Amino acid sequence: MDENDKLIINIRLDRAKEDIQTALELLELGRNRGAVNRAYYAIFTMTTALLLTEGIIRGKHSGVQAAFHQYFIKRGIVEPEYGQIFIAARKSREDCDYIDNVIIEQGLASSLSERKSICAQFCSGRACSTFWQSKLCNYNKMP
Repeated sequence: MDENDKLIINIRLDRAKEDIQTALELLELGRNRGAVNRAYYAIFTMTTALLLTEGIIRGKHSGVQAAFHQYFIKRGIVEPEYGQIFIAARKSREDCDYIDNVIIEQGLASSLSERKSICAQFCSGRACSTFWQSKLCNYNKMP
Protein backbone atom coordinates (compact mmCIF):
# COMPACT_ATOMS: atom_id res chain seq x y z
CA MET A 1 0.00 0.00 0.00
CA ASP A 2 1.43 3.36 -0.97
CA GLU A 3 1.07 6.77 0.66
CA ASN A 4 -1.76 7.75 -1.68
CA ASP A 5 -3.77 4.70 -0.57
CA LYS A 6 -3.16 5.63 3.08
CA LEU A 7 -4.40 9.14 2.38
CA ILE A 8 -7.54 7.83 0.67
CA ILE A 9 -8.19 5.47 3.59
CA ASN A 10 -7.97 8.38 6.03
CA ILE A 11 -10.31 10.48 3.89
CA ARG A 12 -12.84 7.65 3.74
CA LEU A 13 -12.70 7.08 7.49
CA ASP A 14 -13.20 10.81 8.10
CA ARG A 15 -16.24 10.72 5.80
CA ALA A 16 -17.60 7.69 7.63
CA LYS A 17 -17.23 9.48 10.95
CA GLU A 18 -19.11 12.48 9.58
CA ASP A 19 -21.85 10.23 8.17
CA ILE A 20 -22.23 8.52 11.53
CA GLN A 21 -22.70 11.85 13.27
CA THR A 22 -25.11 13.07 10.59
CA ALA A 23 -27.21 9.91 10.89
CA LEU A 24 -27.52 10.36 14.65
CA GLU A 25 -28.48 14.02 14.23
CA LEU A 26 -31.09 13.13 11.60
CA LEU A 27 -32.55 10.52 13.95
CA GLU A 28 -33.01 13.13 16.65
CA LEU A 29 -34.86 15.30 14.13
CA GLY A 30 -37.12 12.40 13.18
CA ARG A 31 -35.71 12.27 9.65
CA ASN A 32 -35.52 8.51 9.53
CA ARG A 33 -35.06 8.11 5.77
CA GLY A 34 -32.04 10.41 5.80
CA ALA A 35 -30.65 8.66 8.88
CA VAL A 36 -30.84 5.28 7.13
CA ASN A 37 -29.10 6.74 4.08
CA ARG A 38 -26.22 8.20 6.09
CA ALA A 39 -25.93 5.04 8.22
CA TYR A 40 -25.51 2.94 5.09
CA TYR A 41 -22.96 5.27 3.56
CA ALA A 42 -20.90 5.26 6.76
CA ILE A 43 -20.75 1.47 6.58
CA PHE A 44 -20.14 1.48 2.82
CA THR A 45 -17.31 4.01 3.07
CA MET A 46 -15.66 2.12 5.93
CA THR A 47 -15.88 -1.07 3.90
CA THR A 48 -14.26 0.52 0.84
CA ALA A 49 -11.45 1.73 3.11
CA LEU A 50 -10.97 -1.80 4.42
CA LEU A 51 -10.90 -3.24 0.90
CA LEU A 52 -8.32 -0.67 -0.14
CA THR A 53 -5.96 -1.92 2.59
CA GLU A 54 -5.67 -5.04 0.41
CA GLY A 55 -5.58 -3.11 -2.87
CA ILE A 56 -9.16 -4.09 -3.71
CA ILE A 57 -11.26 -1.50 -5.52
CA ARG A 58 -14.82 -2.01 -6.66
CA GLY A 59 -16.95 0.50 -8.56
CA LYS A 60 -20.42 -0.68 -7.59
CA HIS A 61 -22.16 -1.19 -4.28
CA SER A 62 -22.82 -4.83 -5.15
CA GLY A 63 -19.13 -5.26 -5.95
CA VAL A 64 -18.08 -3.80 -2.60
CA GLN A 65 -20.52 -6.10 -0.81
CA ALA A 66 -19.33 -9.15 -2.76
CA ALA A 67 -15.63 -8.36 -2.26
CA PHE A 68 -16.14 -7.75 1.47
CA HIS A 69 -17.74 -11.17 1.80
CA GLN A 70 -15.27 -12.93 -0.49
CA TYR A 71 -12.05 -11.53 0.95
CA PHE A 72 -12.92 -10.89 4.59
CA ILE A 73 -16.06 -12.71 5.78
CA LYS A 74 -15.60 -16.09 4.02
CA ARG A 75 -11.95 -16.23 5.04
CA GLY A 76 -12.90 -15.69 8.67
CA ILE A 77 -10.99 -12.42 8.94
CA VAL A 78 -14.07 -10.38 9.83
CA GLU A 79 -17.02 -11.74 11.79
CA PRO A 80 -20.14 -12.61 9.73
CA GLU A 81 -22.16 -10.13 11.84
CA TYR A 82 -20.55 -7.27 9.93
CA GLY A 83 -21.54 -8.75 6.60
CA GLN A 84 -25.12 -8.98 7.84
CA ILE A 85 -24.99 -5.37 8.97
CA PHE A 86 -23.78 -4.31 5.52
CA ILE A 87 -26.57 -6.27 3.78
CA ALA A 88 -29.33 -4.93 6.07
CA ALA A 89 -28.13 -1.35 5.76
CA ARG A 90 -27.85 -1.58 1.97
CA LYS A 91 -31.35 -3.03 1.60
CA SER A 92 -32.85 -0.40 3.89
CA ARG A 93 -31.07 2.40 2.05
CA GLU A 94 -32.25 1.12 -1.32
CA ASP A 95 -35.83 0.79 -0.04
CA CYS A 96 -35.71 4.38 1.22
CA ASP A 97 -34.28 5.70 -2.01
CA TYR A 98 -36.31 3.75 -4.55
CA ILE A 99 -39.66 2.74 -3.05
CA ASP A 100 -42.08 5.64 -3.10
CA ASN A 101 -44.34 4.52 -0.27
CA VAL A 102 -41.72 3.19 2.13
CA ILE A 103 -42.22 4.20 5.75
CA ILE A 104 -39.18 3.95 7.97
CA GLU A 105 -40.09 3.37 11.55
CA GLN A 106 -38.03 5.12 14.21
CA GLY A 107 -37.01 1.69 15.51
CA LEU A 108 -35.51 0.60 12.18
CA ALA A 109 -33.61 3.84 11.76
CA SER A 110 -32.36 3.60 15.34
CA SER A 111 -31.38 -0.03 14.83
CA LEU A 112 -29.30 0.83 11.79
CA SER A 113 -27.69 3.72 13.62
CA GLU A 114 -26.87 1.43 16.53
CA ARG A 115 -25.39 -1.09 14.12
CA LYS A 116 -23.46 1.68 12.43
CA SER A 117 -22.16 2.77 15.82
CA ILE A 118 -21.07 -0.81 16.49
CA CYS A 119 -19.12 -0.71 13.21
CA ALA A 120 -17.54 2.58 14.22
CA GLN A 121 -16.54 1.17 17.60
CA PHE A 122 -15.24 -1.99 15.95
CA CYS A 123 -13.02 0.04 13.64
CA SER A 124 -11.98 2.60 16.22
CA GLY A 125 -10.23 0.04 18.38
CA ARG A 126 -12.73 -0.11 21.22
CA ALA A 127 -13.72 -3.60 20.10
CA CYS A 128 -11.16 -4.06 17.39
CA SER A 129 -9.77 -7.44 16.38
CA THR A 130 -6.07 -7.85 15.69
CA PHE A 131 -6.76 -7.81 11.96
CA TRP A 132 -8.75 -4.58 12.08
CA GLN A 133 -6.13 -3.06 14.37
CA SER A 134 -3.45 -3.75 11.79
CA LYS A 135 -5.56 -2.60 8.85
CA LEU A 136 -8.00 0.19 9.58
CA CYS A 137 -7.41 1.18 13.16
CA ASN A 138 -3.93 2.44 12.32
CA TYR A 139 -5.48 4.93 9.90
CA ASN A 140 -8.59 5.70 11.86
CA LYS A 141 -8.98 9.12 13.43
CA MET A 142 -12.29 8.28 15.12
CA PRO A 143 -12.35 9.00 18.87
